[in-house]
Amino acid sequence: MGGASTAAAAADLLGTLRRGSDDEACDQVVELFGEIFADASRDRMTAARKALAYLQAGHDPALLIDAARRLVFLKGDDPHDYKFSSAVLEDYDHASPQWRERLLASSLLLLPGSADRDNDLVKRTRAALQA
Repeated sequence: MGGASTAAAAADLLGTLRRGSDDEACDQVVELFGEIFADASRDRMTAARKALAYLQAGHDPALLIDAARRLVFLKGDDPHDYKFSSAVLEDYDHASPQWRERLLASSLLLLPGSADRDNDLVKRTRAALQA
């Protein structure tokens, strides 16, 4: 997936995160998450580092969790994709505060990226809606 199409996919994917905040701040978050989740498809360690930097800067982890959860629904095709994401994303708040950011960031080593292929159910649903 090329840079422009990756950015468009990220904007589409993360557009749902616009929760009434100002457009410029939202655009920055969408751009950053687009980079993080595009990197998760090709260089997982870089994605984890960017996510950790985002979290350590004091930004809202819920936005990152929401984006990751949506990607799991779109890209996950194995029961372990769902089990792992549930364990990490739902238990974030229960982890020790000193480990939360590292737990969430390191989860990008196993979570799907934005350039990963959509699962078959998503493909069939999209095809049915276009028919």
